[in-house]
Amino acid sequence: MAFTGIGTRFQRKVLGVWEDIASLLSISGPSSTRDTVDSTTLGDEDGFRDFIAGLKDGGTMNFDLLFNKGQYTGLIDDFDTDTPATYQIFFAGAQAGAIQFEGLITDFPLSIPLDDKVSISVSVKVTGGITIPDNGPYLIEYDANGADSGVVPASQTKEYGVSIDLQDNDGILALAGSTFVGWNTAADGSGISYIESEEYTGNEYLVLYAEWA
Repeated sequence: MAFTGIGTRFQRKVLGVWEDIASLLSISGPSSTRDTVDSTTLGDEDGFRDFIAGLKDGGTMNFDLLFNKGQYTGLIDDFDTDTPATYQIFFAGAQAGAIQFEGLITDFPLSIPLDDKVSISVSVKVTGGITIPDNGPYLIEYDANGADSGVVPASQTKEYGVSIDLQDNDGILALAGSTFVGWNTAADGSGISYIESEEYTGNEYLVLYAEWA
């Protein structure tokens, strides 16, 4: 099935948790290549060269990003380390899975135009190959469900078969005349209820609505 890139996220794995790096404008790559080794011998009489497979190169991923100060600092940290980081392109909007790889940031020049947004172009040299998980990952989104104050928690990325702790109401969502009691899979409270920080083990796309009592 065809899908668009809307909702795609560029993420880094930190202590087992996928974190968004910055807001994506575009992606290109990885432009993987492989070497070949000429194995032609004097005994080959068909007039064609013979080749055997050589080493493969995972290529380079290029990202155009919008960022804040904290995200820029994170990119500097990745650039300064000699240890490859674990990255993921998560097609969250289409629920079409992800592309995962390890890599090293090789450059990330700023673009500061006179009459347009400031952005950054990041190049990541892939070390090893690209991995495509058989299942997942899955996006968990949160909805304020009519709250008249507070901030909705950030969405989460859940891997297949790996449990995750759901978000707290750290943004202090509130609704006049009601009490926040947790999250529910239905806006009217008729679905499955979850308390704050409850362990979630399901393997599916999930929208959780603030539940009021």
